[in-house]
Amino acid sequence: MIDFLDIFREEVDSNLKEATRLTIALENGEPERAQTEALMRVFHTLKGAARAMQFEEEKQTAHLLEDVYHDLLDGKTDFRPELVDLSLKAIDFFRDQVAARAAGRALPDVSMLAEQARRYCAGAPLAAVGADLAPQQARPPVPPSEDRKEATSPQRSTTAAARSDAASSLKTAAVADAERAQTDASDDAQLSAIFHAEAQERLDQAGRLLDGIDPAGFAPEGLEALRGCFRELKGTARAIGLDRICEAAGAVEVLLSQVAAGSLPAGSDLSLLLRCALRWIGLLVAEGVAGAPERSIEPLREQLACYGRGEPIGGCSAPGAGAPTEVSADARAAGADSSIGSRAGAGGGSESEDQVFAKAPAIGEAERERSAATQKPSAGGGRSAPRRRASVAYEQLDRLHRLSGELTVSVGAMAGQRNRVRLLARELDQATRQIARVSAGQLNAISGVGDGDFALHELLQPVIERLDAIGDGLESLSQVHDRTEGQLQRLAGHLVDEVTQARLVPLTELLDDYPRMVRDLARDLGKQVALRIEGDQGRIDRAVLDALRNPLLHLVRNALDHGIETPPQRRAAGKDDAGRLAIEAQQLGSMMRIRVADDGAGIDLDRLRETVVGSGRTTETLWGAMGIEEQMQFLFLPGLSTATHVSDLSGRGFGLDIVKSGLDAMGARVGVHSERGHGSCFELQVPLSLALTRCLLVEGGRHPLFGVQRYAFPMHEVVSVARVDAQRLRRIEGRLAVRLGDETLLLYEFSQLSGLAPLSSEVADKHLLVLGDGERRGALLVEAVIDELDVVTRPLDERLGKVQEAAGVTLLNDGGLALVVDTPDLLERLDQGVVQQIEASVETPEKVSHILVVEDSVTVREVERHFLTQAGYAVTTAVNGVDGLNKAKAGDHDMVVTDIDMPRMNGIELIRALRAIDRFHELPVIVVSYKDRPEDREAALDAGANRYLTKAQFDTDAMLETVAELLAAASPAAFERAGA
Repeated sequence: MIDFLDIFREEVDSNLKEATRLTIALENGEPERAQTEALMRVFHTLKGAARAMQFEEEKQTAHLLEDVYHDLLDGKTDFRPELVDLSLKAIDFFRDQVAARAAGRALPDVSMLAEQARRYCAGAPLAAVGADLAPQQARPPVPPSEDRKEATSPQRSTTAAARSDAASSLKTAAVADAERAQTDASDDAQLSAIFHAEAQERLDQAGRLLDGIDPAGFAPEGLEALRGCFRELKGTARAIGLDRICEAAGAVEVLLSQVAAGSLPAGSDLSLLLRCALRWIGLLVAEGVAGAPERSIEPLREQLACYGRGEPIGGCSAPGAGAPTEVSADARAAGADSSIGSRAGAGGGSESEDQVFAKAPAIGEAERERSAATQKPSAGGGRSAPRRRASVAYEQLDRLHRLSGELTVSVGAMAGQRNRVRLLARELDQATRQIARVSAGQLNAISGVGDGDFALHELLQPVIERLDAIGDGLESLSQVHDRTEGQLQRLAGHLVDEVTQARLVPLTELLDDYPRMVRDLARDLGKQVALRIEGDQGRIDRAVLDALRNPLLHLVRNALDHGIETPPQRRAAGKDDAGRLAIEAQQLGSMMRIRVADDGAGIDLDRLRETVVGSGRTTETLWGAMGIEEQMQFLFLPGLSTATHVSDLSGRGFGLDIVKSGLDAMGARVGVHSERGHGSCFELQVPLSLALTRCLLVEGGRHPLFGVQRYAFPMHEVVSVARVDAQRLRRIEGRLAVRLGDETLLLYEFSQLSGLAPLSSEVADKHLLVLGDGERRGALLVEAVIDELDVVTRPLDERLGKVQEAAGVTLLNDGGLALVVDTPDLLERLDQGVVQQIEASVETPEKVSHILVVEDSVTVREVERHFLTQAGYAVTTAVNGVDGLNKAKAGDHDMVVTDIDMPRMNGIELIRALRAIDRFHELPVIVVSYKDRPEDREAALDAGANRYLTKAQFDTDAMLETVAELLAAASPAAFERAGA
């Protein structure tokens, strides 16, 4: 049975978003007529949808606002800024009504909203709108049912309901099934009639708009009105699953948006193209109502693309556009026999309004000119219902995507089998020819030899013929194999593309609500803000979109609260009263770059320094030694706030910490740039998809037991790939380096890092990979570059723990495996840690105690390393908890000194991981952190730390005494060697 409530809620959501967008635009001043008409049309659509569902309360709410905008159009009332608040509150009120009905809660009384609408139309001032619209006399919701009159009748008694329920429970399964089938058929007919009536109204409206527009010059209001017609066609078609209508109307809507924005001209062909699109959609509506299979709209897409490229579009591409044809009997019957007038009769409304929704003609005169193909009735006389859009859980799409990727890999493996078959065929052919030559030699020599040799030739001849037949069979089999493989590759490729596209959603699903949110927050803060959103049509994986919600929300709130100033402050700084906030999205390969920029006060580094130093997170000396980028990273520490007071939006120390942790979880990056007095810009780089990764496949080296090992580097982390140019190589302090542009990078042998033997000792035989961006870059020498391909990354078994520099494993086309490289982990290992570990293992005397320092800040890490080295200890450094755990497992250390707040694995998690390993149960661990709160100290000690010090206490004699004391307790010999 069709769930009308779900369809209704989907249409309501789409229209309320559009109403919000149009209402926010009213703050720019008195609206143009087209804008007022668009708002009236949205509320009219909502009213019609509510009437079709017999939701009287929602219908009344929409009707109130429709009347307000109708009076505004007719000049019966004037535009006042209060209309913005009234409209937004009505939108919220309508949304609350629908949510309450769906949840079975009591519905709020609409009388106070009606009073506010009456006061506005009368020119009277409005009271506090928010207070007046609180739920008053709540009434229980009335669910949709077969008998609408009985369901909506307040006189229905409890006793009658009980009798009805008892009678229903006694029905047999057969009767219930028959009733359900009858209800489904009734639902289908009603749904078709509702859709057909509304689609016809939109088509006729668009046709009238085109008739009244000069083809030589499209006015902005005309473009907006036309765009509204196609948008509503798209929304209603989507609600009942008529995908081709949805796609066609959506494509035209996008083109009109581009024309309105000025990115495409309003050329002389635009009117012709729009009329052709109306013919297409009219045809699709007729066929959809008749239950005919959906036809391809590629000709229309091509014409739209031609217009976008500035090429002639030619004549209309709609089938039969030049000659109208007769409409099928089913299509006519869909309107004539499925009137919903009786169904809507219980609701109120004027006669003209009801007629709009009661009539459901198959096709009007204008639409007959657009229609072409006819559909014959089926043998049974019935027709299939329009399909509803299926709701597929994201987890199912994720599983489908992985399976489709593995199917592609399996099909790719068939190439190896094909080559093997061909090789066998060639070997068989060669063997056959060799036997034939031997047999021919025996025959030529028959005159000089005995009968036995002639008998051998006779025996070989049938074998040769049989081998020839087998060879022909193998060749035929190989050809069939080739065709099958090609077909499977195409099918698997299409499957991967379709599932990938199904996972992608436009950024508008995330950003549509931001204009309203920014407007409300700015008003609460006493600020004026102009929001600009660009690139919101870009598509991104739904999982990434969901993970972006909280980080992006916090960045916007942060810009409004901390960044943009109040109007008096901006005037004093020589700025406009209204601050500017921009959200820009741009696809860069397999990544999406999102910027949140404001023109506010910028980040006050002096206040940040006071907060950081005052809280003991660093010292003045360390702060002064840091670069601006590293100083900015303190903004993302948990518990840090530069706000001077606590409010609903700030002052609690949350926000940017949530941004950083949320982005880290999906492998994204965040950077910040700020100029005092001119604003700030937060830049996010997020992957387009979390399931499919474009990778560079390389050979890393040879394992003594398992042969050549292959590795996959994610392409978004690879800056460049090249053969090694000997002229670019340098020697720096005995280390091999490469000159790239204006910078010189140390070279690392990937085979050495991976513990493998190189395939060649010649540098010129290898490939150079440059990884990372910004300050974190690395240069690697790999043995060979094999291919670039899309891979499905599978996680490693949890029992393995975190494998060093490995993000997962992928199955290759030939059935082999490759490790997917965890590039950030690898770059962090290259960030001084690898070199220092090698130097320490070579140059440090064995008698010196060995300390592992785990710290993500480069400056702090170097200070700690230098301090402990000067005290006579050998020091290995690690750049985060994961790196520290890997090095602890691989090395032989007498102590660990670790920070708490680190990416990928914090200090508490590191300590717990170490204590879970038998040989580290007694290993001394000292925590050195910016934090000096009792709860942080207690958490570290509970995890297994031996001591907890602040970073302000690190470079003191007390620190050396603590190190010596713990080493002595762990090993008296170590204490003596340290010279304590």
